[in-house]
Amino acid sequence: MDFSELSSIGYHITGREESKDEFVLHHYAPVVRNGDTVAMLCGTVRLDSLPDRITSSLYAGDASIYIIDGENGDFLLDTWHKEELGNFWDLGERPMAYGYDKETLERDILLGGTGHVVFLSRTSGSYLYFQYMPIEVNEWRLALSVPEAAVFSTAEAVKSVLNLLSAFEIICFLLYFIWMFSYVRREASQKQRQVDTIPCLLTMTQPISRVGIKALKALIPLFWRRLLRQMPPTIHLGLIYKTVL
Repeated sequence: MDFSELSSIGYHITGREESKDEFVLHHYAPVVRNGDTVAMLCGTVRLDSLPDRITSSLYAGDASIYIIDGENGDFLLDTWHKEELGNFWDLGERPMAYGYDKETLERDILLGGTGHVVFLSRTSGSYLYFQYMPIEVNEWRLALSVPEAAVFSTAEAVKSVLNLLSAFEIICFLLYFIWMFSYVRREASQKQRQVDTIPCLLTMTQPISRVGIKALKALIPLFWRRLLRQMPPTIHLGLIYKTVL
């Protein structure tokens, strides 16, 4: 592209270009004097240096960042595959999670839509959550991917706490059940012992009931004779007197 073409475009950033066996971006800015463009400043950025300059602390650093050229699908930035920059349309088929489809993803990347999909990564073998949106630079798309384990890391921590609470509740229930079983068994044993003593009491009371009255009648005269023998004569008279009266 010659100077007249560059100056007519003005301030702009090119797409991915190959220079000396490496991919670069060119950034052009016009130098204007008296309303005329007299020069074009050009900056060059090596794309293989961008992953070291653009980092993310999202999801504890587990998120990967992508910049995709929507016009041709070229990757301008790929922090997941740092060694090489491929093309989005050359990725081939990716098994999608239930409810997602590749056609929606390709259409949104091409037309500048916003959305997300979940697909199986060939590199890690786990599901990746892939969010994308357009940015106001050329036809570029900014995308972010996060492994499923990182997405649900907080949920897994909550799940672990809930599992511990559930285990604690189960242990408490088992202890309560054991205590209740022991209590019921102890009470039942005590009641059984009380029931077992009833026949013994009945056995002891039956002989007394058969001879009770006769025995008492026989013992009363003996008791009085013995008592009178031990008393002084004056007391005998008093007792006889009161008896007579």
